Amino acid sequence: MEEPTIDVKGNFAVRVGKMWAGEESYSESVSLSEQPKQLCSFAKAATLAEKTGGSVVMFKPIDLTEEQIADLKLAATAANEK
Repeated sequence: MEEPTIDVKGNFAVRVGKMWAGEESYSESVSLSEQPKQLCSFAKAATLAEKTGGSVVMFKPIDLTEEQIADLKLAATAANEK
């Protein structure tokens, strides 16, 4: 039987507590935000997780139904009105 392979090509981010870590461009500093600002390769995410003590999270694409898309459009419109 063939061993299952782990796909390291994907969209990864690093969670630190309730925040998300991101590397600052042009420097080696790390910033935290309430939402992930960047998705990166597994290798970068693993390095960032080690640096911050955070955990690697993989984002998998999902297909949205027409109803979910309509709900998201409505929510976005409501958010822009406030």
